[in-house]
Amino acid sequence: MADYNAVISDYTKVQKATFIETSNLEFTVRIVYAATTRRLLGAQVASTYDMPADIHMFSLVPQEHLTIDRRALTDIFFLPPFNQPYNYYRMVSYQAVLKG
Repeated sequence: MADYNAVISDYTKVQKATFIETSNLEFTVRIVYAATTRRLLGAQVASTYDMPADIHMFSLVPQEHLTIDRRALTDIFFLPPFNQPYNYYRMVSYQAVLKG
């Protein structure tokens, strides 16, 4: 197996925009990426909220050989009842980019 020198980045937030008055549960998303190539190797989403469709945003990332740098610039539409203005798909990668 190849030596990826894997790095982990976690991001925890509430699911919906903070002004939404319905239940707004916390979740954590984790990405794993190669330190040298910065390619995304995988992702996990964990929450008590039902989020199976959300992981689909990451399903093509390894296949398309996207880097955390490119993923951090991916824009996602904002729907207040469902997500944050800066979507976690983007923010977990942005956080990884800031780590260096």
